Amino acid sequence: MKYIKPTDQKGNHSEDRNFFNLKDEQILHNLIEHTVFQDKAHRILWANKVATDSIHVNLSDIIGKKCYKVWAKSKTSCENCPVEAALESGKSEIGQQTTYDGRGWLIKGYPVKGKDGNIIGAIEYTINITEWTDLEKELLNRTKLMHKITDTSPIAITVLDIEGNIVFSNKRAGEIFGINKNEVLKRQYNSEDWFITDFNGNPFPEEKLPYNRVLTTKKPALNIQHCIKNSSGELKYLSINSVPLFDDSNELVNIISTIDDITEEIRTKKRLEKSQRSYREAYTQIDLYRDIFSHDINNILQNICTSMELLDFYSNDTYKSEHFTEILKIIEKQVVRGGNLSTNVDILSKLEEKSDRFIPINLFDYLKKSIKKLRNNIKYNQNVAIIMDQGEKNYFIKGNNLIEHLFYNLLLNSVLHNKNDLIEIQINISKVINNDGKFINIEFVDNGVGIPQKLIDDISQKSINYNRYEGIGLGFMLIKAIVEKFSGKIIIKNRFEQDPTQGTRFLLRFPEMEPFL
Repeated sequence: MKYIKPTDQKGNHSEDRNFFNLKDEQILHNLIEHTVFQDKAHRILWANKVATDSIHVNLSDIIGKKCYKVWAKSKTSCENCPVEAALESGKSEIGQQTTYDGRGWLIKGYPVKGKDGNIIGAIEYTINITEWTDLEKELLNRTKLMHKITDTSPIAITVLDIEGNIVFSNKRAGEIFGINKNEVLKRQYNSEDWFITDFNGNPFPEEKLPYNRVLTTKKPALNIQHCIKNSSGELKYLSINSVPLFDDSNELVNIISTIDDITEEIRTKKRLEKSQRSYREAYTQIDLYRDIFSHDINNILQNICTSMELLDFYSNDTYKSEHFTEILKIIEKQVVRGGNLSTNVDILSKLEEKSDRFIPINLFDYLKKSIKKLRNNIKYNQNVAIIMDQGEKNYFIKGNNLIEHLFYNLLLNSVLHNKNDLIEIQINISKVINNDGKFINIEFVDNGVGIPQKLIDDISQKSINYNRYEGIGLGFMLIKAIVEKFSGKIIIKNRFEQDPTQGTRFLLRFPEMEPFL
């Protein structure tokens, strides 16, 4: 056993102090750590071979010298020195230092006490961690590079642990979720904040989420599509690919997911599908308009031709001249019907293009215009009695001048489809208040030929086959389209419940609107 005397402040061996008993010197020399015993002034009292070899000297060359001069080539104690800290605190301390030659050191300082319990020096254990530090720096640089690479990715990347916690997120993931990528790390795969649904807004089954599928099968889950709402409430359509990550023992440790924001793609697809439906419907409508127009115009021309033949036949018979007026009435009806048919085709073809800018309009004013227009167009059919029961003269709804075409078509139909000498049209206007709000009711009651019950049922169920019913043409199509455009409702009944041939009750209901002041 070897004993080393501690030194005084001048470097002389102190005879009045107890000798410090070191452990077996051979053991200390075989440690991989640099082991240095120094006094309170940092003078070296002993060092193992690993320590002396690190600077290529013998122990006798450094005894009594300051440690920071020997290893750090410094005139003062190293900044944040663990040995200095241990001497002050009386406890073990640890830290890292880099010496002038660029080497890195992990240093542990342990205070050494004498027999009286006072600190007489410290043992310094030091290990060269230059290689470790270099590896750490390289790993840090690689990590930073990986983060830079993933943050430039247009695809979101996340990593889940086996508990479903998000432990990694790139920048793109934060952008999709509408939060900082560090905030993403505070969430789980199925966070309620995501509001996860399928593309139709229905709840997405938990077991079909990518995390659960990979966790259950230990296999990749590819192209899993669902929606989320980000922090701004914006709906995002996502396509997710998730794969398992195993350790060397083939145990699942992480689930890596790439998340592609396909919102614009889905919206474009939906717009395209909507456009395609619109085109198909437009082609269908064009075919329907063509068929109905051809049918109606042929009827009109046929009626006019028949009337012309009758006129020619009766022109040579003075006793049949009283029929002239009736024939002229027929011709007049067909001419008016033909002119209105042309107008209706034009309005129907432009109805979808027409602006939906609505303003408060007074139904009473437009009714008066429609009645005046009807009387001007039926000079030979003056036996038309129109009675209007309005109560007041202010009935405002949200609409535009299309309402005039609606009223005119209803009035004209009551005239055209009427075989009575006196055509009667009763118009009742009233205001209605119910649980759904305030409404304006306009009822047209005529004594015409009526409407088949089957057609009334079809109209109420919105399943009209226009080719099935005689006399139901473009005029009714226009009426229906305008009512729907004004958020209105059509209710059709027989004038007399037991006899559908004695006229019709045609009720329109529109939401009431306050007029502009």
